[in-house]
Amino acid sequence: MSMNCSEKNDVMLIENTEKKRKILRFVILLLLLVISGVLFLEYLASRKQVIKRAKDIEENMVIVDSIIETEIIDAEQTVAPDHSYIPSKIKTQARELNPSEQSKLLLDQLNERYETDKIIAFLDTGEGGIREIVAFDPNSDYYDRRDIKGNYDHSGTVFLYKENESVLDDFTNYFGHSMQDGTRLKKIVDYETNKKLLESAKIYTYEGILVYELVQIVEVESKWYDKYKTWQQADFMDFYETSAVEGNLVMRNESYDPQCKYMTLNTCQDYLGKVKTVAIYKLIEIL
Repeated sequence: MSMNCSEKNDVMLIENTEKKRKILRFVILLLLLVISGVLFLEYLASRKQVIKRAKDIEENMVIVDSIIETEIIDAEQTVAPDHSYIPSKIKTQARELNPSEQSKLLLDQLNERYETDKIIAFLDTGEGGIREIVAFDPNSDYYDRRDIKGNYDHSGTVFLYKENESVLDDFTNYFGHSMQDGTRLKKIVDYETNKKLLESAKIYTYEGILVYELVQIVEVESKWYDKYKTWQQADFMDFYETSAVEGNLVMRNESYDPQCKYMTLNTCQDYLGKVKTVAIYKLIEIL
């Protein structure tokens, strides 16, 4: 029984529709494969960055420990025949550098390691805590998304605000990103987990070792924070006290002391940077 024209048209329409559906399914599958491939490559790149950051910190700490820790070494000594009472092997203590010399030597070796002269400080809150090199560009936030050599790096480098002039300013401000692997300044976001690791901080500089203690941590909206010139005394004092009321106060040991000098470590909580965590440290001494 032959089909009439109307039936043939219906069959052709069904067949064409099915072909289009197959093509659409193929295109969707292809797109999913491409998207999956891109996401996988991004994951591999991210893992590579995590491994690189961990290796960097580990190698930096080898330099730090080699300079800061004084070792007792075995030293061979030539003994004359008529001085046989002198032992041929003696314990000799390596000359202990003073803190200022240690700090300068540390920064010299870190700069040498990275083949740069841009490292102005080393931030250290102790073993297991924040241990990061610090950069400074007086004209911009250049290191926000760059490594110390100026190459693009999503995690950036911890840096001193361009509004500051020196690590010795009365109110210094440092920024670093909050990375999921715990590096840069992530640990201040997770304060409850890292309390013991953040109680104090040392900033190794060419001017000496600045010793700080943690006095306050707050969480505030970035737009609200940005209206304060925290490198100036009046605004810093206002931020210190007002943030404890307007923001989410995470911890606070004491009120603002007009006789003291302070530093802030601040980082973004979220990818869009809408909320900041700001840790305030009080200067105790300069070694």
